[in-house]
Amino acid sequence: MLAHALTAERATDQSPGSTRNADSNSQRVANSTIDFGLTKQNIPTSSPTNSNSVAQLLKKGDFKDLALFRLDVATWPEFIKILEQKDSHGLTMISQILERMPLTEDTFYAQQLVNKRKRVLKPGVSRIEELYFGKPLKPTWPQDDARELHKNVPGKKIVVTDGLESPTIITTASELLVFLMSHPAKSKDTPKGYAEPDVLQQALALMARSNKALHPDEVWNSVRQVKAQDELSDEEEDTPDLGSEAVKWPKGHWDKKEVQYGVPEEFGGKKSELQIGPQEFTDEPSEFRRDISQEDRNERLQSYARMLANMKFIGLHATTTENLGPLLIEGVSKEKFGSGHGVGKGNGFYVIPSNGKVPNLSKLEESAKAWGPHRVAVYLSEDCEPYQTIKGDTVDSLEDENTDHEKRYYVFGQAEIVIPPSLFGDIKLLRDPADITHGPTNRPAIPTKDSAVSFVDEVEKIKRENLQKK
Repeated sequence: MLAHALTAERATDQSPGSTRNADSNSQRVANSTIDFGLTKQNIPTSSPTNSNSVAQLLKKGDFKDLALFRLDVATWPEFIKILEQKDSHGLTMISQILERMPLTEDTFYAQQLVNKRKRVLKPGVSRIEELYFGKPLKPTWPQDDARELHKNVPGKKIVVTDGLESPTIITTASELLVFLMSHPAKSKDTPKGYAEPDVLQQALALMARSNKALHPDEVWNSVRQVKAQDELSDEEEDTPDLGSEAVKWPKGHWDKKEVQYGVPEEFGGKKSELQIGPQEFTDEPSEFRRDISQEDRNERLQSYARMLANMKFIGLHATTTENLGPLLIEGVSKEKFGSGHGVGKGNGFYVIPSNGKVPNLSKLEESAKAWGPHRVAVYLSEDCEPYQTIKGDTVDSLEDENTDHEKRYYVFGQAEIVIPPSLFGDIKLLRDPADITHGPTNRPAIPTKDSAVSFVDEVEKIKRENLQKK
């Protein structure tokens, strides 16, 4: 938030023609509560069109051009209070109007306040962006603020902060899931099957017992402890009973998935075998995205395009909720062989191929659904070449034959690509810039039905436009 402690002095013109004297100026300043963060050296003391005019003091009518934004007010505290209610788009429009107004001390101050507010609203950097683009996370919130937030915000909530970003307030199981997916742990530290409402409700109940603001590591430890307790025998006396406390925490937003029995048609089953008994549904994690402006998203797409300038989109990889975060922050590794749907064609990273220069993303996503609820776009260095396999080939045998160490990945028909371990360093995995795994953690998360990989079309278009400019 904008600080509200006055530090700036406002210069005044003491010429005989002045209509406002230093005394009235000082009185107005004394009644303000604003920290402009400026120095006397960079404050204009007069309008550029009239060197003899006195610097303006804010009064009703000075900002009549901003009346549409309710900013034509008589005091700076009012101006700031209303400014804090504007989003990034509104601030940009206000800034554009101020730039067209004559430069006076008031318009200069107003522009500085708008810029300061824009810096506060500017989305932070996610862990994915830090890894891919080298943007460091800088401390912005002291732990004291989080403790005050925990004490003063009413109702049942968990407050989480690491001192690097603004505190997160968690009130439901789905909000906890969003936090965990936005702050992924390493694969070895991520418990299997944690992305279920009852597990997360129990974790919330366990965290609430601490009655304090928590560090992200403590959040993950609570989830791991709950999963470990699930695996203990019911006879264990030291296993805390969280049931009555857990049900007090709302589930939040989850999708409903119909339970299917038998073998799905795509794997050789019959339609008549898919449903046995009454229709049943289970809770499935929803997709969420960060509420960022289109302007911010476009900036991130431009960053994607620059990063991927020498890479090509080859297809999609599907994975589970639990594996998504670790996969994105750790990348593809040999340690994960066999952890997904097997390694039928040999050791490697399995991809559903795009099959063409212009990918049909909707068709690709439909094909990927059978393999996991979440999809990631797979990019590979341009100097990696496809190798068409024949019946009986395996990745291991083909790699043994590749004595020249050519950078090649293996195409098995129309449905599967396998990237061998030798090319793991050439892979980049991405989702939409607004997705909760990538998007700025200081923006609200909202449920979405939008594709997390449709950004590929936009990035490829930007890449083509960048090539034409060269």
